[in-house]
Amino acid sequence: MCSEIDVFGLFSISGYGLMIAIGVVCLATFITWQCRLNKVSEKLLDKVIFVTAICGLGLYLSASFFDNLWHSIAYYQETGTWKWIQYGITFSGGVVGGLVCFFIAYFIICRKEAHAFNFFLNVIMQGVIITHAWGRVGCFLGGCCYGKPTDSWIGVTFPDSGGPVVPVMLFEAAFLFILFIVMVLFVKRHHTRYYLIAYNVWRFIIEFFRGDDRGGSILGMTPSQFLGVVMIIFAVVLILFEDKWVEKLKVKFMQKYPNEPILDFYSDIPKGFKYDFGYTNPFKRTKELFQKNKSNKEEN
Repeated sequence: MCSEIDVFGLFSISGYGLMIAIGVVCLATFITWQCRLNKVSEKLLDKVIFVTAICGLGLYLSASFFDNLWHSIAYYQETGTWKWIQYGITFSGGVVGGLVCFFIAYFIICRKEAHAFNFFLNVIMQGVIITHAWGRVGCFLGGCCYGKPTDSWIGVTFPDSGGPVVPVMLFEAAFLFILFIVMVLFVKRHHTRYYLIAYNVWRFIIEFFRGDDRGGSILGMTPSQFLGVVMIIFAVVLILFEDKWVEKLKVKFMQKYPNEPILDFYSDIPKGFKYDFGYTNPFKRTKELFQKNKSNKEEN
C-alpha cells in the first residue's frame, strides 16, 4: 500500500490518482487504436473522444450521487431521519450515469453516425474495463474498498481497516485485467452486454467479501449488488433489442443519405450468439495496417 508516492524528494502524488491517470491514458489509447484499426475518420474519432469525455464526467457525477444516496439511506435506516450524507464514489453507480450520458451525448454529437452506436459503445466499454482495473489497483494503494477481516496470509492491513483484511480490490483488478484481454481477443462484438453480465455477476459475488462501509441495504442486497441486477437486466434488453435498433437506424440513414456508405464494422461477422466469440488478433491487423501505411508513404 502506498497512498502517497514520493517523486525524487521533490513532491508527492496520490497513488490512487496516479493509477486513475494511467487508466485514463489506457482508455484514450485503446479507443484511438480501435478506431484507427477500423478506419474511422479523424473527424469522427474526435467526436467519439468528446463523447467519451462527457461519459467520464457523467460517470464521476453519478458515482458520487449514488454513493451519497446509499449512505443517506443507511443514515435513515439507522436513525429514522433523512439527511444527505456526503461520502465518496461507487463505480457501479457511475456505470449507470456513464451509460445514460453515452446515449444522450452520442445521439446528439454523432447524429449522422447514429446507426454505428453499438460499435463505439463496445469500444468505449472495453476501454472502461482497463481503466477500472487500474482504478482498483489505486484502491489498494489508497486503502479503500477493502474486504472482511482475515487471519489468512493474504491479509493486508490498511489505515482504516482495524487489522488484516482480504484485499478484494486486487482480486477485482486481476479479474478486470483478464476480462479486458478476453474481450479484446475472444469477443468479436456485443462486448457491452457480455461485460455487463460478466462483471456484475462477479461483483455480486465479491460483495460478500467486502468489509468497508457500503451504505444502506436495498431489498436485502448491498447497493452494488442491487445496481448489478439492474445492469444485468439492461444487458438482457440489449440482447433482445440492440440488433433491431441498429437495423432501424441503418434504414433511416439510407433514407436520409442514400448516396453515402453505411458504417458497419461488424459486416464480416455472421449474426448469432455462436459467432460472437472466437480468437481474433488485433495486433496482427495493426501490424498489417502499419506496413500498408509505410508502403504508401514510400511510394509517395
